Amino acid sequence: MPELVILGSANAIPDAQHENSHLFISTGERNVLIDAPGNPIVRLEQAKVKPLELTDLILTHFHPDHVSGVPSLLMVSWLMGRKSPLHIYGLEHTLARVERLLADYDWHLWPGM
Repeated sequence: MPELVILGSANAIPDAQHENSHLFISTGERNVLIDAPGNPIVRLEQAKVKPLELTDLILTHFHPDHVSGVPSLLMVSWLMGRKSPLHIYGLEHTLARVERLLADYDWHLWPGM
């Protein structure tokens, strides 16, 4: 049975109890994170979701409260030993900007990334 977990419900201004809006959906075959603010690994683990089991990331648009956690998500997944691909979807201009953001971290130099 599909499952929806609200990981954050705050608007652009989070607080101690509410992270910026992002969701997790599990269909049984796919495990999808929608948006990645802050440190999504922590929110996933708090929701008892195994970060390495994510199959897809959907980025709705390029605002910091929706994409700022992408570098952290990818780095921590890499450090945790992720071997399977994470499929990332979004509008072309959103994906191009995320790629430029990741370039600042030299992600292409990470072995196995």
